[in-house]
Amino acid sequence: MKGKGLRTRMVLYTVFTTGFALLLAGLGLIFYDSIFLHEQAEKQMESESEVILRVCEPVVAARDSGKARDIVEAIGLDQHITAVAIYLPDGQMLASDGNVSTELTLPEWPVQEQLIRTRTGSFTEVFQPIVRDEQLDGWVYVKRDSSEILNHRMRYMGILSAILVLSLLLTLASSTWLQSGFVKPVQHLVNIANRVSLEKDYSLRATKMTEDELGQLTDAFNLMLEKVQRRDMDLQDSERRLYQAIDLVPHMMFAKDRSGRFILCNKAVANAYGTTIPKMLSSSHMAMHTGDEKEAIQMLEDDHQVMDAREPLLLEETWTGPGGALRILRTTKIPYTQSGTSEDAILGIAIDITKEKEAERELREAHNELQHVNDSLERRVEERTAEVVKYQQRLISQEKLAAIGQVSGSIAHELRNPLGAIKQSIFFLRRYLGKDELGKQHPKLDEHLHLMDEELSSADHVISSLLDMTRVRKMERSDIELGAMLKEVQSRCQIHAPLKFHIDLDPDPFTFLADPVQFKQVLVNLVQNSRDACPLDGLLQVKGRMDEGLSVCRIEVSDNGSGMNDDQLQSIFEPLYTTKAKGTGLGLSICRQIIEEHHEGKITVESEVDVGTRFIIELPLDKRSSLA
Repeated sequence: MKGKGLRTRMVLYTVFTTGFALLLAGLGLIFYDSIFLHEQAEKQMESESEVILRVCEPVVAARDSGKARDIVEAIGLDQHITAVAIYLPDGQMLASDGNVSTELTLPEWPVQEQLIRTRTGSFTEVFQPIVRDEQLDGWVYVKRDSSEILNHRMRYMGILSAILVLSLLLTLASSTWLQSGFVKPVQHLVNIANRVSLEKDYSLRATKMTEDELGQLTDAFNLMLEKVQRRDMDLQDSERRLYQAIDLVPHMMFAKDRSGRFILCNKAVANAYGTTIPKMLSSSHMAMHTGDEKEAIQMLEDDHQVMDAREPLLLEETWTGPGGALRILRTTKIPYTQSGTSEDAILGIAIDITKEKEAERELREAHNELQHVNDSLERRVEERTAEVVKYQQRLISQEKLAAIGQVSGSIAHELRNPLGAIKQSIFFLRRYLGKDELGKQHPKLDEHLHLMDEELSSADHVISSLLDMTRVRKMERSDIELGAMLKEVQSRCQIHAPLKFHIDLDPDPFTFLADPVQFKQVLVNLVQNSRDACPLDGLLQVKGRMDEGLSVCRIEVSDNGSGMNDDQLQSIFEPLYTTKAKGTGLGLSICRQIIEEHHEGKITVESEVDVGTRFIIELPLDKRSSLA
């Protein structure tokens, strides 16, 4: 029935219902009549069989075939009976009339019923036993034609068919006439409803054609259209005010469904995509966001995350416009369910923070630059402060050395005069005792005089060394071959086995520009200190390298002696500071003065207790012009 009009369906429904009802009624009547006729025929057969039984009992008992033949012929006069036969108990036929089959089989005795019926097509066969004194005396066989009942049924069906056709025609005519006043108003309502649905014109009204229920339906339909029209106007007005409000918002506001289709957007979104709001609402997110496909896919994934989790999401994301301009947005997405449906959607607002991020970046760069300048300034201040402290320390050291030099010169002058007189007196006494017998009588006198002479020589040597250390000679620079100088230093410092003295120079010969006397004084001081710190079988090593990259000549003097702690390292170059029992505390301070002030180099020290000490001297290369 799909696709059929209302009128056609109503006619078909009416005709079908009427015909089906009449058909059921006729079939029921025919069925009932057939059952009734069969029951009447069976009752008649039972009555006839009872009469035949009573008539045939004496004939069968007498075995009188003539009377039996008269009886069966009389029974056969009935037009419905086609065959009659009387049998003896042994199956022998006593008499028959009609078409009796020679292959007829009699039922077996005894039987449960007094009347045995069988149906074959339109014929009914009946076997009636003849019993006397509970013994079988014979059988009566009757075959009846039931075709009259079938013919009666066929006549009924013909009559029923005629009545059914007439009834259907009458029903069709009456339903067509009745529906002309029912379908036309309904069809008019349907047409108006379709126009309203397609054209969205709620000002249309249906024409009232009748004053019955269909007229009331038309009035209700028009009233509904009027209410819908008012609500549509209110909705349009509300929607217009809503768009006016959200269009005033400078930020991008939008709503999308799960497929990415825009449900709502303001002018800021349309302007960002370079289009209009109607085009936005008729397009999807992927169709509009053509600047960066990965970016668009990530935005859709964020939308689905919000809809699946049913929780708001605040994030910062990049947005590439149609022209390739990159923006940074701070976007808030909120899940909701669309009104009147169960479909998920998200409501979002995106704030353009590109300028804010640019300002933050510029501020961060300015801060970093300021921090760099500040760090550089602090570093320069620290460097200048360190230089000032260094110069102060050098000045103090120079002042100390100058004072020590003045004192040493004065002390040397005051001591050498009496020491010279004492030494001269000892010379004359030893000479006198050598000629006099007193010396032979007292040998201890000469021994003590010799000891006094050696001690005076030692004191004079100390005074000379002190004067050499505090006296600054004029610089005389020349090429120094370090290997030859180290052999002289080894001899002067009296380094012998088992103490090992190892020299490692690269290149060899190792030549550089310096003052030979002053640099030899530095090496002697460093080697003597290492010798004093080493055990008897220790190792003293001197290494020389040329660093062309840094343009320096590096000389290292190291030992595996007792080493120094951190406190000692802090003061090792201070004047008058010494770690030896008989040291003057001037050697290393003069070494630093010679290397750093006279040769523009640098001397540093590394040491670890019970491991050893290493002094590192770095002299600049190619300084002939500056040192001349």
